[in-house]
Amino acid sequence: MTTRTTGSTTSKRPWHGLRLQDRTETQIRESLAEVTPAMDADDIDVWVQLWSYARDEHVGIGALAHRTGISQPVLSPGFNGQYIGSYADITERIRTFFFREEQKRLYGGLRRFVRTGLAETLFHVFDVTRIVRRIQPVEGPEQSGKSRAADEYTHLNNSGRTLRIEISAATNGINQFVWDVADAIGIPYSIKASEKKIRIRHSLEQCDLIILDEVHLVRTWPIKRRIEFWNYVRTDLFANGKRGIVLLITNEPGDGSLFVEDLKELKAAGHNIGQLLGRMRNDIMRIDHVEDIPPEDVEAFVARYYQPGKTMLRKLHAAATTAHRGHYGMLDDVLKTAWAEAQLAKTPLTDEIVGRTLESTGNIMRTRKDLYR
Repeated sequence: MTTRTTGSTTSKRPWHGLRLQDRTETQIRESLAEVTPAMDADDIDVWVQLWSYARDEHVGIGALAHRTGISQPVLSPGFNGQYIGSYADITERIRTFFFREEQKRLYGGLRRFVRTGLAETLFHVFDVTRIVRRIQPVEGPEQSGKSRAADEYTHLNNSGRTLRIEISAATNGINQFVWDVADAIGIPYSIKASEKKIRIRHSLEQCDLIILDEVHLVRTWPIKRRIEFWNYVRTDLFANGKRGIVLLITNEPGDGSLFVEDLKELKAAGHNIGQLLGRMRNDIMRIDHVEDIPPEDVEAFVARYYQPGKTMLRKLHAAATTAHRGHYGMLDDVLKTAWAEAQLAKTPLTDEIVGRTLESTGNIMRTRKDLYR
């Protein structure tokens, strides 16, 4: 795979001013052939495949950026052979795009995003936070759809204005978190940490919303590292109101507010939480595992697979709203398993198959009930 971390050495070609769909394959290949260090032939083929896709679909560079989730300021110089960054990383993202397209072809609507009522609410929260430019915590149970909604919203706003950063489970301090941020932006892996922070600040100039996902993982860090994390979020990411920040926190029903508990622990350790509180919205959005997963949303979710009867829909809704059971994640597992069984048997998906799978899944979970508490 190729990695480009230095300035461009590719000369400007006459066709660089042409629309992407008006260029020829030879022109695309000639531009990419001058990338330093040299790209592998397979990597160049991936870019040519993307150019061919844009031509066949009659979309320009802006629409292509929207579909792929790769911003126009990356794709445009990328096709010219003038992208200053990791061609290897972008090439992998293009491969991922085509993989997802193939999955859509194979599985139809099974993997499409379902715009539930909760997703609509989160979209509204994202929009408001972008406008007011404050820090907005959102707490809710696992597998309730927070990350799915954030991922879809980011994809729909991929011009660079929205950035979703998922905190890795392996991250346990500010230096590693900076790597998470850099990776979300597309900054090359080989750049030193000190320069990464500078590039992050520059890259975020056009961004007015950051969605931080898996924030509950920060609570497992030592207190000193947690203080460094919140200071970095406040000074470098929030940057005195340059952009809004949404914090997605997994929190099971009855656990209280993990975010508030975290603030209390920071205060007890002597940290001045007033600087953070002063930049936050006053209300913490709480997702309820019953109220925020209504029957109509479950019906829309299940409709990707088949149309259930009323009795089965009630059972599926009851399963999705049971605490500590995974909610939409568990429901999706049941439906995928049932769908696979139907495919292997070459029969349509029915209530009988889904009911059998749901019962089997419930029996397994009951034998392991201590794991779900």
